[in-house]
Amino acid sequence: MPLFGRPDIRKLEQDRDTKGLIKALEHRDESLRKEAMEALERMGGEAVEPLIRALTDPNDNTRVCAALALGDAAKQANDRRAIEPLRGALKDANRWVRLHSAGSLTKIDPSETQAIQLLKEAAQDYSLDSSDDYRGIAASYLKATPSA
Repeated sequence: MPLFGRPDIRKLEQDRDTKGLIKALEHRDESLRKEAMEALERMGGEAVEPLIRALTDPNDNTRVCAALALGDAAKQANDRRAIEPLRGALKDANRWVRLHSAGSLTKIDPSETQAIQLLKEAAQDYSLDSSDDYRGIAASYLKATPSA
């Protein structure tokens, strides 16, 4: 990935450069972060381990994107290694990391009670720092979870 400028996500994905894609999750451009996250999701099992490591990255955006991508990548690969790291991320200081970690957990294991409980609470969170987006995302994760 070049030192300056916009990373070429297609090239990184073609080269199977998970390290470069994880680094792109820190980029200031939200659309680029989304492209990198989606590329990692498409890589499936190959991306699971790098995404697990990214759950502990100091950058909030990286952790949020990793939590989002990990559920789809692990589900696609039928890889349960992500379950314990995602459970750990349910305690992250960032509420979006917690929310997407819970959603990813329910994609891998729809009976994950700790995640379902967090999603139910988030869907009903009308505190001052909550938003319709936050509650709506929680509700959509719950709707996609048969055991919720």
